[in-house]
Amino acid sequence: MTERMVDESLVRDTLRAVAAATPVSEHTPSATRPGRRPRPPRRAALAVAACVVVVAGLAAVAASRGEGGDQHVQVTSPASPAVPSGYDVATATPVFSADGMPDEVAEAYLRARFPDHPAPDIRREPARVDGERATVNWSTGDDEAHRIAKGELVLRRTANRWAVITSTTGEVDVSGLTYDGTRVRGVVRSTSDNSLFADVLDWKGDPVRGAPRPEGQPGAAYRYGTAAGPAKQSLEIDVPAPSQPAVVRVYLVGGTILSVSELRFEPPPLAAHADTDGCMHANVTEKKDPTDDVVLRRCLAALRGTIVASGTVADRAWELVSSEEPAGHWMSLRARDLVGTYRLQPGSGLRGTDAKTSPFLELGACCAAGDSIIVVGAVHPDVRTVRFALRDGNLDIATRQAEGLSYAVAVMPQKVQAEGDVAVSVQYADGTWSGTVTRLSLAVLGG
Repeated sequence: MTERMVDESLVRDTLRAVAAATPVSEHTPSATRPGRRPRPPRRAALAVAACVVVVAGLAAVAASRGEGGDQHVQVTSPASPAVPSGYDVATATPVFSADGMPDEVAEAYLRARFPDHPAPDIRREPARVDGERATVNWSTGDDEAHRIAKGELVLRRTANRWAVITSTTGEVDVSGLTYDGTRVRGVVRSTSDNSLFADVLDWKGDPVRGAPRPEGQPGAAYRYGTAAGPAKQSLEIDVPAPSQPAVVRVYLVGGTILSVSELRFEPPPLAAHADTDGCMHANVTEKKDPTDDVVLRRCLAALRGTIVASGTVADRAWELVSSEEPAGHWMSLRARDLVGTYRLQPGSGLRGTDAKTSPFLELGACCAAGDSIIVVGAVHPDVRTVRFALRDGNLDIATRQAEGLSYAVAVMPQKVQAEGDVAVSVQYADGTWSGTVTRLSLAVLGG
């Protein structure tokens, strides 16, 4: 192996860069970072030890020095590797979304994924937007001479917002990963001297049930490495994730998270059907892996029926579906990664009643999706509009009629839960408005 020479000034610069990239404060609040655990004592000692790893990685890029003492450092950064075979960024499920334009969403993603942000000197270039797609280059390291890693975020306009579809790292090749609907397998390769770790997470961002180390790397200040690691240059992943979304994150680590590669795999869709109970019976396992809520969402996604109403919530679409099933007539709300359930058998509904005395068969905050909550109302057919009096203005939802009832689906940001009960009024078929007919609690989900 060719000997690489690094002078004392480079070592000092590197140690300062890594020390700055590794906070030692014991007062950093951990509750604001999902999955974060309290920092262990002697953090400063651990940070100094970690410097050795990063120094080795940075020394590898010191190619030559001029005789006059000027430092000439050559950094080689391979192009972002190909994504796994069959993974299509044009249709893949997002791994992150937020309000705002691509630059704002990319910044929010980097803050969410690098737990010591802005360490280790995370930098982001302006987004390059092409229609409904955008790419953002990111890097870690305090300057080009001390670059640790480079990567790219791929964003796509989906539903009503921009979302990060995948993050790649030039020094990390994830193209060897596969998911067959049962296990996430493959070998990740790296050209970096820093340590490789990996997580395989469920749709909520928690380690899948089959994760070999669900607590992550022992002694770390935050949870990572639940699926594999540490390793150098080559990391093997083999984790069961049967019939469920599987989010894979691969990290370079040296005192802190130095890079993140991320993508989401989806299981094969279920066959189309018209029997939700039968679908659940066929797909719920004794081990409850996947959990019943995941199975229900998959069954509802494959349910044949009539779409009564549809719209968008965060980075996904929602649909209210009318279906005739062996168990009777059902109205169901479906959306990707929906928390909570709306399934109603309307029966005879409100037939023979007066809208001014019985405007609702049912009204409630049933579900959450991303950073929004969803309120669904089954209302009298003579109700034209349902109005929610929010602090920043009224939210008016036009009703959709189906099988003798009308339905209203309202999407609201979760922050409205802090407003307490919300006054609800309705507009009748003759155009007149009621006063407040009920006050609706948004603080607790439950249809």
